[in-house]
Amino acid sequence: MTKRKFCMSLAVAASLALLIASSPSSAAPADDVITAALQKWSDAFAKKDWDAMSSLYAKDALFYGSTPPLYRGLDGVKAYFSALPPMVGATVAFKDTTVVPIGSNLINIAGIATFTVPGAPAPNVFRITQSYVNESGAWKIASHHVSRIDPH
Repeated sequence: MTKRKFCMSLAVAASLALLIASSPSSAAPADDVITAALQKWSDAFAKKDWDAMSSLYAKDALFYGSTPPLYRGLDGVKAYFSALPPMVGATVAFKDTTVVPIGSNLINIAGIATFTVPGAPAPNVFRITQSYVNESGAWKIASHHVSRIDPH
């Protein structure tokens, strides 16, 4: 093997090692992070605990909910949820969630969130995307966006 081929092989091996080291070891840890995060989100929503809800978001979060304004930061997230109508007994269920880890400190998700309100004629169904960042050792929502799926 020539010196040039050896150097090229070494460079390729180093690049692969760096790529493997910077990627999550498998999707399972990211799936577990998101399963736990969505359960906390669902619990906070069901309890109407907006302090707990806002604690799930990054300090500089961007938030588009079911109303047009962009809400920013923890105060914005709390303001959004605090302004919702009471919706006694309302719950949310997540399905068809796709989890995409991006390196070791970012996870993107997309899925469907179905909000059920007792006495309402039908559930409200939304597409949801969120980006989670590892902020000081805790996974927080950095970006949140929903868009309503109109019933047919």
